[in-house]
Amino acid sequence: MAKFICCYSGLEITTSHFPLYLSERENTDACHPIFHVSQKKLLSYARQWMTPNALTPTDKYLLYVALLKSTDLVYFRTHCTFEESRITTDGDRFVLRHGSTKTVAQNMEQLLFTVSRINSVLNPRVRFPEVVITEETANLWNSKHWLDNWNQTYEDYKAGISRQEKLAEQSVREQALQRLIKSPHRRIESYSAELATWTAEAADFPIFTIKHPVHNQPVPLAEYYKEIIQHACAKEFFKITNTADLKEVMALCYERISFSIEKGENAGGSLQSFLLFKVLEEAQQYLDSFITGTKKSVPTVRMPISDTWRFPDEDKPDEFVQGINKLIADAPTEKPIASNFPTKLAYLTAKIKWDAANSARAQAASIEKKPTAKSTGFSADSLGF
Repeated sequence: MAKFICCYSGLEITTSHFPLYLSERENTDACHPIFHVSQKKLLSYARQWMTPNALTPTDKYLLYVALLKSTDLVYFRTHCTFEESRITTDGDRFVLRHGSTKTVAQNMEQLLFTVSRINSVLNPRVRFPEVVITEETANLWNSKHWLDNWNQTYEDYKAGISRQEKLAEQSVREQALQRLIKSPHRRIESYSAELATWTAEAADFPIFTIKHPVHNQPVPLAEYYKEIIQHACAKEFFKITNTADLKEVMALCYERISFSIEKGENAGGSLQSFLLFKVLEEAQQYLDSFITGTKKSVPTVRMPISDTWRFPDEDKPDEFVQGINKLIADAPTEKPIASNFPTKLAYLTAKIKWDAANSARAQAASIEKKPTAKSTGFSADSLGF
């Protein structure tokens, strides 16, 4: 009968035939047959490990060490040690040292789960931490921390994969959006939803719930911000009921979206970001001019043109006046009544137009019209110059 110490588990193994004994120093390769079993077959013993009394504590210990070795992340400078629970002294205190049986019982399930995770990672650039079995770690008390480190590496890998997939998806969306912007046959209103969606992802809009200022229904803040961008693209400025919200969207976009695609993790392409900032600034300028009642400044310096004088921009249409006229023309002719509209949103839209048009009419009536010099019929002498 031959006996030897297993070079991995540290257990004494007995075989038939020939009276022989190999000590730890003499044996460097001989081991229990379980260490030659494939990992797939080792995992099949998980059911027996869960079945009461199907495996002895020594069998479970051998399975535990064999699974550790099968990961190819554990290197044995010495064999592991199977220890029984014992009480030791630490100064004046008595300390209970848990044995290998409890260590295996506490960590076996986690080990089975971790081995499956490691096998699912096929990228050779992902490196899991390696462990060395020495005299200090042979009792496997620290194996719980080894498993934690391996699982953390797996979580980092999955987070990286998720981030790469998100960046790839965002890149595809940016390319499609750029094709729409470059097309001379597409108006910005036709792809305003795509531009708003791209902005929400690039600027990482908050997603907590708020009450919509129009219909008072709970909506994610990101969806409300996207509505503002779509209204700005369609030049439906009257639907942006709160100028402060528009400025908040602009501040968030200026902070998190760069004109250069190389700057920042969430930086967007320069083409779509330029278009975004352009439409938002146009919306802000329109709302500011409408609220304050001011319009573009008219030059006070008159320039000689032939033998007459006139304003340089006299023949150019006034954008503010055009906007006011369009608002008055689109407004209802009668005061809206809620019962005449199918939805509350339609009623509020008509009411906003009605109030704004009345305000514009009153403001226009209060401004005294001043005579303007025409390019024909008035000379410099007749104007008193």
